[in-house]
Amino acid sequence: MRTDQQKGRKMAKRYKFIPAGIDRFDRRPHHPAPGTVVTLTPKGDRNISGCPPQGTMGHVFISDAETGRFIGLVAKVSLEPVE
Repeated sequence: MRTDQQKGRKMAKRYKFIPAGIDRFDRRPHHPAPGTVVTLTPKGDRNISGCPPQGTMGHVFISDAETGRFIGLVAKVSLEPVE
């Protein structure tokens, strides 16, 4: 996590969603559009009912960086860090 110097609070690291691997073929309606800026869900949210645990087979849960709305499970290789 990085720190917002002006407000003195921690901010989640942001990633750009670029579909890779299985995400290129799995185009469900809940998947973000290519280029969407997202964040990883907090560690406390990693066990979501009906979903495999975060990190299983290289997948992570993501949320929209602007709204905080939960998006779903994507391959970790589909995320590129944004500065």
